[in-house]
Amino acid sequence: MSAIIAEVKTDNFSIRFHKDGHGMPNEVLFNELKVNKDKLVLQSIGSIEMELEDGRMISPSANEAEAELYEQDGATYVLFANLPWNDAKGNVIPDFTISFRHEIWSDGTLFTSSIFHAETPNPPMIKNFTISNNLDFKKFDDVRWSVLPRPVCNDSTQVQSASPERFLERNKDKTFEQAIVPLFGFNARCDKGTSLYAEMFIEGENSISGNTEDCSSQVIWENGSPKVVWNFQNKMTSSRHRPWQWRNQWGWSINPAPRKRNLTPQTLYHFIDNYTHYPTNEALEAIAESQCGILVIHSNWRRDAQNDGIPYDVKRLGEIIDFAHKHDIRVAFYVRGNEKEIQENAAGWFNQYLKKDYDGLYMDYGGPMGLLLPADENFPNGSVGFRKHYLTLRRLRDRVGKNGVFFSHTGATFSALGMSLIDAYVSGEGERGILLKGREEYEYFTMVSAATGSLWSAAFPEYSSIKMLPFMASSGQYPHSPMGIQFKSSSLAHP
Repeated sequence: MSAIIAEVKTDNFSIRFHKDGHGMPNEVLFNELKVNKDKLVLQSIGSIEMELEDGRMISPSANEAEAELYEQDGATYVLFANLPWNDAKGNVIPDFTISFRHEIWSDGTLFTSSIFHAETPNPPMIKNFTISNNLDFKKFDDVRWSVLPRPVCNDSTQVQSASPERFLERNKDKTFEQAIVPLFGFNARCDKGTSLYAEMFIEGENSISGNTEDCSSQVIWENGSPKVVWNFQNKMTSSRHRPWQWRNQWGWSINPAPRKRNLTPQTLYHFIDNYTHYPTNEALEAIAESQCGILVIHSNWRRDAQNDGIPYDVKRLGEIIDFAHKHDIRVAFYVRGNEKEIQENAAGWFNQYLKKDYDGLYMDYGGPMGLLLPADENFPNGSVGFRKHYLTLRRLRDRVGKNGVFFSHTGATFSALGMSLIDAYVSGEGERGILLKGREEYEYFTMVSAATGSLWSAAFPEYSSIKMLPFMASSGQYPHSPMGIQFKSSSLAHP
């Protein structure tokens, strides 16, 4: 590889940018992660190139670039401004520039904001425009992966209409025509070492031409390692005598399996009752007698199940919190990750009822796929708010405090983005009983490589049976034991 022009070091990893690396991250070196006794280094991780009408392949050139490094609000930034584009012979393409601002967080999260310009009324036509990410996984014993298509709606029906593909086999290529797939996830398993979870995501589905039909996405496998390719222009297009302009934001989350817990395994009860709203005094006494450590109160705690922090009964809720605290029980309230109050105020009502660094939140719609942003000038089809979601999780973590409790539940549209900020990922919903199929399936769908786990045992009848105990014990997980009647005359009526 060529000379390093920028390097960002954290406690967990280093990211290097090379002269011949087009202004993209080129190496990720993990400080302690070993895969079958070898230190893990991901090389040639990012690339970008374009094909012009005359067949020339061009890429941004960082040979003469001066990277600007700075820190802001807890993140480290690497800025490459106005990089020129060169062909294979080193010829500069007149008026073509691209800029990258890489935002790097110490938990293994990266966001890249980019803007491409061709500042001339008669730029050459463009035939292909691709962004690629490579993951060198050949040393891992197995890789299972997932595809999360762009959601078709932005309401609660998304839970049922989502059609992710998960637990896909290694070395099987996939192509998605006329679509920019927003998220690909890879679970890399190591029998003798630490496993790894990596996600590649992108926010917008905007082509150079403005037609979504000109886009495509691919996952290509070679020697057991995947390459994610997003093509934002897969057929010839003309600017119609206007300058080219295109922008987008993409990134990745790459993390080894968690090695430390912020929260030890708990005796946890999850009260969900749409008829009484709150547990009775008798139920509270039974909860305390069982040595409960955490009581989660579902959406029925508030007047609007979908938003805000107005209790259904202020006085009764206060009595329950007082009882819980007197018996050393933490209380966590249900919220939705995409609700207005959470996005705007990060549960600004929290300190009115609960105690920071002790109580907490249970977040449904806990992944970025529930945060669809409306169409605008840059993204005519809208976008997925990956970065906005991540920053919201950071605000919520600060709200509950380092020693508070913070649970996340995503349903079938799992994303590891921000899971480093969560005390436990609550799995189980949407998996149709597959957790009991075998150890590998259990590890994958409870995402032990991405987050400390917990289990929504009400999601499938047998998840509450003795059959589940060996699986939970194998990874130190604990269940959300349900109480209350969510719906009468169904399996969701709990004792």
